[in-house]
Amino acid sequence: MRQVGAVVEYQLTGFLRVWRGTVFGAVLMPVVFFLAIGVSVGMLVDGRHGVDGGYASFVGAGLAVFVGAQIGLMESGIPVFAALNWHRAFIANQYTPVSPAHVVTGQIAFITLRAAASATIFLAVMAAFGATHSPGAVLLPLIAALTAASLAGLNFAVAASARTSFQVESVTKMLTTVLLLVSGVFFPVTLLPSWLEAVTWVSPLWHAVELGRAANTGTGSTGPVLVHVGVLVACTLAGVLLATRRLTARLES
Repeated sequence: MRQVGAVVEYQLTGFLRVWRGTVFGAVLMPVVFFLAIGVSVGMLVDGRHGVDGGYASFVGAGLAVFVGAQIGLMESGIPVFAALNWHRAFIANQYTPVSPAHVVTGQIAFITLRAAASATIFLAVMAAFGATHSPGAVLLPLIAALTAASLAGLNFAVAASARTSFQVESVTKMLTTVLLLVSGVFFPVTLLPSWLEAVTWVSPLWHAVELGRAANTGTGSTGPVLVHVGVLVACTLAGVLLATRRLTARLES
């Protein structure tokens, strides 16, 4: 655990030097989406359109969770590639007691902290506009953190395997865009064609969005909630194992 803590401390120290440059993408952009779509478009949408609790609440819960997905993908992409190929911090770790498993676990732990912090700020904006409807809304930052962890391992493995930064950027942007559009962040997935709706069921972000909305409205039942949490935890564990394997292979090559 000491080695994992050292990795988290290293990442946090670096982040505190550059955090101002990350504010727009991690916090302000989702807030702009919420105000422009959730609040503004929400004035034109009522209960007949298949959303409960108001459209601002519907979109807000989805975006709060998407904050976690976005940070999970961003922080496990280029930063990982840079640590292997540019400033080579991960290469230097080979000469310390920090193992590849410690690096992966520490990196993902730091990512979850960032996701939770950003989602907390977003939750405050939601509350200010009356888009929270249950005490369970306080769980949104935790759900965002779990969402970040469920995606970070996979993208970490991609970054550890890539040979160019363009490959990493392309995969990160593609995953971010596709997940945003087909995981029900802005509209119910039941409005999608049946074949595409089935595809969304394998998306970690869809499970997270459903979990976030259940927490925000207080309408979730035990069975579906356990399924959603189980999928996110399974994706996290699989991602950690895959990322550790790819990082180990890269360091030994």
